[in-house]
Amino acid sequence: KQTLIDQVERLKQSEREYELKVQELMGRNTQLKTEVADSSSKGTETQQKIIGHLEGRIAELTRELRDTQKDNLHLKERNSDLKESNIELKESISELRKTNSDLRDSNSQTSEKFTEL
Repeated sequence: KQTLIDQVERLKQSEREYELKVQELMGRNTQLKTEVADSSSKGTETQQKIIGHLEGRIAELTRELRDTQKDNLHLKERNSDLKESNIELKESISELRKTNSDLRDSNSQTSEKFTEL
């Protein structure tokens, strides 16, 4: 259970890191677009390569972020399932303890009857 919670927390942290990276890259992309536009002497080809590379990287990080969010959701669902299972197990243990107590009482009574005989 704690491992799942730790995994969820790591996924949340990864999600925050990816969001920051995406924002940083988007800002850098905007900055580079401006720089490239200002220095038209460097040519359109270089500009397109830089923009294409950055847009590709942003798309890649966005996919990774979505995957992380999906994993996080699955882990939350699994954690919920485990909590339900844990409750059921606790109830079963409680029932078994009661049955054990009842059997001990019965055994004690039977033992007393044998002693009387």
